[in-house]
Amino acid sequence: MQERPAVVEPLVLDPPTFDGTKPRIDSEQRRFEPFRDKRDLATLFGNLPALFSDLPPLFSDLGTDAVQRRFDPRQPFVRLVELTPDQQLTQLRGPFRVLAEDLHQILIVVNAERHGGSIAAPKGHTLRPAHLPRRLRMRVGVSLTSAHQTLDVRAGARWMIERAAAANEAGLDSLFVGDHHGTPSPYYQNTVILARVLAEWGDKPAGCLFLLPLWNPVLVAEQVGTLASIHRGRFIMQCALGVGREQFQAMGADIGTRPSAFTESLDIIRRLLAGETVDGGRRFPAIRGAHISPVPPEPVEVWIGGSAEASIDRAARLGEAWLGGPELTPDLARHWAAYYRRQCETHGRTPTAVALRRDVFVGESDAHAAEVAGPIVDAGYRGFESDACVYGSPDTVAAKFRMYRRLGYTDIIIRHLTDDQDQVLGSMKRLKEVRQAVAHA
Repeated sequence: MQERPAVVEPLVLDPPTFDGTKPRIDSEQRRFEPFRDKRDLATLFGNLPALFSDLPPLFSDLGTDAVQRRFDPRQPFVRLVELTPDQQLTQLRGPFRVLAEDLHQILIVVNAERHGGSIAAPKGHTLRPAHLPRRLRMRVGVSLTSAHQTLDVRAGARWMIERAAAANEAGLDSLFVGDHHGTPSPYYQNTVILARVLAEWGDKPAGCLFLLPLWNPVLVAEQVGTLASIHRGRFIMQCALGVGREQFQAMGADIGTRPSAFTESLDIIRRLLAGETVDGGRRFPAIRGAHISPVPPEPVEVWIGGSAEASIDRAARLGEAWLGGPELTPDLARHWAAYYRRQCETHGRTPTAVALRRDVFVGESDAHAAEVAGPIVDAGYRGFESDACVYGSPDTVAAKFRMYRRLGYTDIIIRHLTDDQDQVLGSMKRLKEVRQAVAHA
């Protein structure tokens, strides 16, 4: 008797495997249950080359031979069955690392082929191997506003905590905080506030920005190692050069050596996070015999920000992902995403994400959004061009996010245009609709 097709539930996709065990991803909790049978891996990876044309455009330059080599079931992937679930996710590399959270789609296709080409799907649709979505799920994360114009400093901290909880309730995919120093008004510093808001977040990816030339790299590594140990999920370190002569003077850093200081700092941090004992180089000659503990329980992912050729090439060479700035207009976002992909190809790197910061407001309607956000944008918000900002009803915002997906972005990291707490919390709630609308944009 033929085995019955797997049923795809709206939130939990749980296809069968050959021996009855069930590799599973829960779309709400982002938990990954492990492979236990080598035949499952062989089947999964053996089918991926045939499905290559349906993978995201991000990998369109790899070619089938490269995919077959990357997904050869005789290679290290088979050893995943010997590892714990957390270790399995840690060891995934290249395009499959990007697909890890969307693994259920590949498993569905593999099982659809096994079951004769048809399985059940939500809303009565039939999913066949040829119908695997060409672009896997777009992710929507949040970078919490850390600067607040308030005399009540406890209120500003409370707002950030409430916003983190609201982002978690909305099902957003990642949580970040920024980095800035020597500010005249309250700015809640990254490592301390992140440690607090992680209590509101759960186990989805989280991290913070470090303007590396402003920091001692040993201190960064210690902070990241501790935060990654606190957090129950994947930790992402965003990093960038930093701007503003006043900020560099306040921190006693040389703005003229930013690029070389950044590169050396990132190298030191990576080695410390890997458990090495490290000596500094030209920019950090005083560092001798440094080591840290705790080290992160799994490798930390590095996203490098920037919006110029040199910084984007640096992201392609040194990072796992690139984060485009909130000031980019759609035309510039298109240009720099294409440039980043070319540089990744040049350096033989496969990114885990192509991310873009957007400052947004999601209103109850287009009219409501225009009433709240329109005056802020029209007043010259942060000196940005108006089309770099996104506001409107959930449908309008989702349509704009889908446009960025077509440009090759995998992640939109939002921050709110307004700092009015009630408006921000309302917008955050409506972002749940936006995220659901772009889930398979």
